[in-house]
Amino acid sequence: MTHKWAQRGFTLLELIVAVGIFAIMSAMAFAGLTSVLTTTGSSDVQQARLAQVQLAVSRLERDLEQVVNRPVSGPFGDVQPALTGTAAGVEFTRAGRPNPLALERSNLQRVLLEVKEDRLLRTAWPVVDRPPGAEPPDPRELLDLIDEAGVRFLDNGNEWTTAWPPTTATGEFVQGIPKAVEIRLVLRDWGEVRRLIVLAGGG
Repeated sequence: MTHKWAQRGFTLLELIVAVGIFAIMSAMAFAGLTSVLTTTGSSDVQQARLAQVQLAVSRLERDLEQVVNRPVSGPFGDVQPALTGTAAGVEFTRAGRPNPLALERSNLQRVLLEVKEDRLLRTAWPVVDRPPGAEPPDPRELLDLIDEAGVRFLDNGNEWTTAWPPTTATGEFVQGIPKAVEIRLVLRDWGEVRRLIVLAGGG
């Protein structure tokens, strides 16, 4: 014998309620999935930015740790100090230039690190002494989103200066390289990054 309730189907009201519950649960599940995907995407962006900052700072440190006291000849025959710098950038001669092919060339390199607009740029010349008419190579971008930048130099008297080389009381430039260089970068998204690099041949 078949009961009447076993033959009974769903009413319209029950269907509406079931569809409503399913819609609510689907919306909650979609919101949760969207949140997970957004968080994952944001984490990937932050990781990529962290890697960029770490690589740029590491590049700065490697360059400045290799500074040597070697003046160079400019494109007009003028002699330029081994290291020159202002608050916006620093140009110097460094050793340790990679030579994986064992070519007959110097291991020295002339490098310029400067901030233009909101980007940290690195220019490396193929030769230390530049011949007349030599065009500078294209700079390589190390870091972007820079709001502020500054460079300080520690002289032989343990005094900080924002320009190098400093001048003597007679107006002559001080020879040699500083004892240390301090780099300060204020990033739009990460705040302040500060590094103090001791120069091996300074002082």
